[in-house]
Formats: sequence, C-alpha cells, structure tokens
Amino acid sequence: MKNFSSALLSNYIIDGVPQALSPLEMLNDIAIEKLRVKGDPDMIADENPDPELKSCSTDAEQMHYYLNKVLATSRSAFPSAFSATYTKNLIAWELIDTLWRKGNFHLPDLALTAQWEWCDKSLGSNAAFYASCAAAAEYIDALGIRLQRYCVTQADTCSLTFKACIARCPDKNYDELDDDTLSDSEPRMGRGLITSDQIIPEADSWIIFIPFDTCDFRLGGSLFSEVIKGTPDTAPETGDADYFMDCYELVRELSEDGILLSAGTVGEGGLLAALRRMSGTCGAGINLADIKKTTNESDSIRILFSEVPGAVIQIRDIDFDYIDAEMLLQDIVYFPLGHPDVGSRDITVTETGKSSIESILDSLIRSQSAEGED
Repeated sequence: MKNFSSALLSNYIIDGVPQALSPLEMLNDIAIEKLRVKGDPDMIADENPDPELKSCSTDAEQMHYYLNKVLATSRSAFPSAFSATYTKNLIAWELIDTLWRKGNFHLPDLALTAQWEWCDKSLGSNAAFYASCAAAAEYIDALGIRLQRYCVTQADTCSLTFKACIARCPDKNYDELDDDTLSDSEPRMGRGLITSDQIIPEADSWIIFIPFDTCDFRLGGSLFSEVIKGTPDTAPETGDADYFMDCYELVRELSEDGILLSAGTVGEGGLLAALRRMSGTCGAGINLADIKKTTNESDSIRILFSEVPGAVIQIRDIDFDYIDAEMLLQDIVYFPLGHPDVGSRDITVTETGKSSIESILDSLIRSQSAEGED
C-alpha cells in the first residue's frame, strides 16, 4: 500500500470474494469533506487475518495485577484480526467521551475526523484496512452522523484515530471556540468537562455501569490480551447503533441536567481500568453479582477487562428512582455496581453475596416498614 491514493481507489478481493465498493466510495459516501483522488484503480487481493486463539488461563484473584499491567501497557499494534470491531469501538469511545464535555450539542450535531496510518508489509494488512474502512462507513452512517474529513498516510505500523467535532459545512466560516461560554443556539462544544471525571466521596451515592452495546463481554483485541500475550477469545461484536443512540441521548440529558456527580468512559482497558482512572481522590467497592446474573457471564475477568463501549456514572442516592425510571422507559440496561469507598483510593471487587439491586430492594422494604410504623 505504498500508493495510498491507489489503495483508496482500488477494487478489493478479500478471501476470494470481490468487494462491491472501494474504500474511497464507502468513506466519501458518509464524508462532509470528500477526498478527491486522481489515478486509475488497481486490483488488490488479500486474506482476512485469522486470530490465533490460545487457551490462556486467567485468575480472578489476580485482577489487580492484570489491571496494573493493563494501565501500564500501550497498544503495540492495531489488532488486524479484529479490525472491524476495533474500528467501531474507537468510534464509540470517542463519542462517549463527548458526553462529559460542556456545550450545546447532541449526537446528530456531531461528526468525526479520521486518520488511518497504515503499513502493508504483512499478509492481511490490506484486508484489515478494507474491513476498517467498511466498518467505519457502516457504523457512522447507522449512528446518523457524518465523517467530517479523513486521510490515509503510510507508516511503519498500522493505527487509526478518530476525533469528535461539531459537524461543519466546509464552505462556511466559523468563529473559533476559545472558551466554554456557549450562549448561542448554534451547536457548540467546549473544552471543559460538564461533570467531574473523579469519583466524589459521597458514601451513599451510587456508581452505575451502562454498557452502550448489547454484545457479550469478550477479550479478543483488548489490552488485556496483550498483557497475557495471547488471544483467549473472540472480540465483542460491537455495532448496535440504535441502542448506542438511545444510551447516548439519555446520558447526555443526565449530564446536562447536572444529575451526574462524576462520570467516565469505559474504553481501552475495560470497566476496571475506567474505575481506576476515576479513583484519583476516592475509591469504590463494586459487586459484579448483578452483571453475572443478568448476562449469564460467569467469568469476572471478561466483565472487568472486555472493552465493550460504555459509561460509568455516579449519582446521588436520592436520584436513583429517577434514573431507574428513565432507564426503564428507554429500555436501557444498567448495573448498580456499588458505592464510593471514602478514605480509600482502591477499587474493591466482589462477585458473590447480596447484589446491589437486592440491597436497594431491602432498603426500600425497610423504608416502607418504617413509614407504616409511624
């Protein structure tokens, strides 16, 4: 792929199957600022790289050891065997990050910029590039947003970066946003956060996990798989755009209304890494019993380190009934994990005993019994 103009224009045959569209056609179809590429299309034939699945034993007792390794690990290479899923994850993580930004915007106001830095030195790299472009085009279109602009450059390794922005017409001038004062009605995005990214030490508040996709927890393509130097799993099949949109709009509303005490994105590293990043001033005690019971997932490591896009939010106890009603109304699954651990910065994980939902029900029953005695 030395000539990237050719790579964008080319017709692809993947695993012996001719592909209907070129990467340029797919990406320009969703792009506001379309690339103009000159040249004649070539024919590129390649094979999808198969993941080398390995039987790797993991130990839930070592979760904090794994966590420290994950937090100290930088992704060494684009996970080509899981190109489509990883591309969709990158899109979802970037969009979820915007939920915590100040501004006057909602999901349909947003667009993404994309940069592929690619190397074609290995078998499967052209197929991975094509799969990534196809996944980006499909998922961005399904989310009802656009690609503001994109570029592809040659590099020694493969990587992909998305950045969220407000969708802009390319032939119109816009004032640069230089602060977080957003008083007009035009969609704007500020630099600052609308809510804290650190757990607030309010002992009776709730920490809640909201997956933004309906897929199963899987470890393929994750930072965890790099830590254990193996691929023990397939990747989560991210891509339920309708569900993502429902989650996004509800959480954005909660964020704008000031209901969230703190919030963070569940992205690279998974749920446990997100909680650790939020524990700069206060830790938390969480229980996985509800997630295990609801999803029929028995492996705590999968739950904690799978990189299914999602959000961790912290809410006041008094707002729990409202949150529950809103989630039920929108048919969104959420998991009360537990409470802040005031005086500690540790994340303590349990997975047995009384679940958070059972604790809430017991509390309501006790409250109603006390009212009846008055």
